[in-house]
Amino acid sequence: MNGSGLCFSACLVIALSVSEAAYGQGEKAGPRLDADFSQAPLAERRDLARAAREAPLAEHFRGVRAALSDPDAEVRVELLGLCAALDLTDAESALRLALFRGLAQDDEALSVRRAALMSLAGLDSSEAARALADLVLELAPSERAQAAREQVSFARGRELAFDTVRDSFASPRAMQALPSDVLTVLFSVYGTTLAERPGGGDLALERAPFVLGLTHNQPMLRAAAAAALDDCLLRLRELERSSRAARLLEALANDGVEARAILYLRLRSALAEGGGNPEEVIAQARDLRRTRGGPDTWIAQRWRFRALYLEGMALLALDRTGEARELFSRAGDLQDGLLEARVDLAGQGGAIEQRDLLHERSLLVFARAFAKQSGGTPARDLGLLEDLRLAHELQLEAQLVATAGDAPIFASLGTLYDSQLGPYQLIFALRPHAAWPPSRCLELESALGRGLASVSAREVPGFNAFADLPDRVRDPLLDSRRRTLLGEIAVAEVQALQRRIDALHRRMDGGGDDAALENEAIQLALGLRMRAQDLREKSLEQRFFDLRMVAALALRHCGGLRREGDTEACRALAAGFVAELDQGNLPAQYPWAVRLVAQGHLLLGGTWSDDDEAQEAETEMLAALELFKGLETYYKDRGAPAAAAQATASMADALVSLAVNANVKQRDAEAALAYFERAFSLQEDDFMRILLACYRARSGRVEEAHALLAEIPVSPRGYYNLACTYALLGEGTRALELLAQDFRENRRSPAALARQQAWARADPDLASLRGDARFESLTEIAPEAGTGER
Repeated sequence: MNGSGLCFSACLVIALSVSEAAYGQGEKAGPRLDADFSQAPLAERRDLARAAREAPLAEHFRGVRAALSDPDAEVRVELLGLCAALDLTDAESALRLALFRGLAQDDEALSVRRAALMSLAGLDSSEAARALADLVLELAPSERAQAAREQVSFARGRELAFDTVRDSFASPRAMQALPSDVLTVLFSVYGTTLAERPGGGDLALERAPFVLGLTHNQPMLRAAAAAALDDCLLRLRELERSSRAARLLEALANDGVEARAILYLRLRSALAEGGGNPEEVIAQARDLRRTRGGPDTWIAQRWRFRALYLEGMALLALDRTGEARELFSRAGDLQDGLLEARVDLAGQGGAIEQRDLLHERSLLVFARAFAKQSGGTPARDLGLLEDLRLAHELQLEAQLVATAGDAPIFASLGTLYDSQLGPYQLIFALRPHAAWPPSRCLELESALGRGLASVSAREVPGFNAFADLPDRVRDPLLDSRRRTLLGEIAVAEVQALQRRIDALHRRMDGGGDDAALENEAIQLALGLRMRAQDLREKSLEQRFFDLRMVAALALRHCGGLRREGDTEACRALAAGFVAELDQGNLPAQYPWAVRLVAQGHLLLGGTWSDDDEAQEAETEMLAALELFKGLETYYKDRGAPAAAAQATASMADALVSLAVNANVKQRDAEAALAYFERAFSLQEDDFMRILLACYRARSGRVEEAHALLAEIPVSPRGYYNLACTYALLGEGTRALELLAQDFRENRRSPAALARQQAWARADPDLASLRGDARFESLTEIAPEAGTGER
């Protein structure tokens, strides 16, 4: 399934280049693009492309257009940067726009496609904004959000994004037209843009994204709508347009936005505006606490928590710190109950809500420390610093939940500064509260900054940490809980990227374009490796860096090496990372290490099976099965159903591998059937039903096999196993048709095709086809292919 790459658009394949005469032309002239470039060595082409980018001249444009057919992605990226910097005529600008758009869609390299999107945004034109808006709908699902991010990176793009979001909520049909991941990105600029438009929010059409988004059935869109409304109110406050903010909230209330949400936003805005009467906020916060809005007691408790928190902040604004701390304590008890009641959220698709709960808990701890300090507690008091350490720990927990659940990620300590619920926004108000003159705000802000720097100096630059503090307080890597969270975040990032890579491979199995998808998987793995290096430079524990590096290598190389027939290299790499993890005793400490070791054993088993060493293959696969079984039990015992389900699916994969090894390599039909029956009991989907039909046919249960086949949709992923099933049932013509489809649609590189042809020639399930001229022709390996060609 590894391809040689997409052919570039024919209109761009022109063989012009940069000559050696590029050198010595002088700074003004810069490197020249001419007809010798394609003949130059790779290193020279890269140097010339970089040199041309540093001295952009309009006369380069013709040569750049041609040289963008260069086979090296790095050269194409450099030339894109050059092309974006050129000062061109209108006609040339139109050609450049079309060129960038074509590259963003068609180039085989993910790095080039992303560079083309960035180059479009760099043009900062209405035409570029429109092109990016079109690409948002036209690109592959994995890349459309990137196009949206580039669209909102410049002013004209943001204006168009605003119109897109507004129009997307104009009708149910319009809401379905735009993918939710794209809408989430575009939402990020909606609130600010609305605030900056004269009379923004006066029209119901402009408020509809808030009204409908806040009650959307997708948590990510609900969060995006809430964040956009927050941004709008914040921007109106910065522009000193409080009357417009009040008018917007009144209109949203009339539009049907929940009364509690409107009251909460009003209270928060009143505190942040400052200069008013915090006593009024206290009275209205108590009203919010008493408000009942339906039978969901968990939601009612969360509103009570928010009311207690805002009431406490209003008491702080009045400098009544003792009363504020008492309310914060009550709010903490309530928040603990909320977290305990919804411990299942992260594993049940509620990562955003769980992240927000943990963030609110962290803010509460931070507010408690703020109250202590404003009441006279010294800034370096260990009890106060312990509160700040705990706030950091809770933020890391929120970051972990978000990473593991593919939700938007908060920065840790930086979020405490920026949050519109934090003391910096509500106490250090736009117009100072009477008890908080600017001099006092500045003094406390400085002291708190030193306190935060003392618990995680890397995240709070510009403040001097206090000296002579306990290791657990001053350094996250010397605090066992925070160190563990940092490691788990690193692993969660690996797993998130692995999920994306797995999704790409599923698309390849389903008949997607092998070359483009495989290239994207490679680029993701390379990005993973760069992230690992970044973590290492930040002094994260060596074992987590090693783990990430191993995971990147395993994801990229082991599967690819095995697909290309290089089983020895694959086996060496897999055995190496299994030994490294075992040597560090990590599987005894971390469930994710158990999973990695199990995957390593399964890879080793596959390579032994490929090399006809059936007994060694079975030993490795059984080791993997036992480890996955242990993971399933571990997660079930801890009430983590989603993680347990993943382990169960991995057990099914291991059992299928055992069944295939028993059937094809050991020629033990009974053992194969036993293994597969166990796998099917764990995972009953269409692909497994195809395999079940195959095993039924192999055991002579013809009617049962036919009954299963009648229920199964034919898809590219199932072609080969369906061919085996029909061959076992004596339907040779149908089997050959499916085998031909598999070779044609699923094995696009010569090496992948050759490997599958060799497998088919030895597969006992296809024995009835041997001797048929059609089968012999279909499985004849081309002399130049081989099974190890790269």
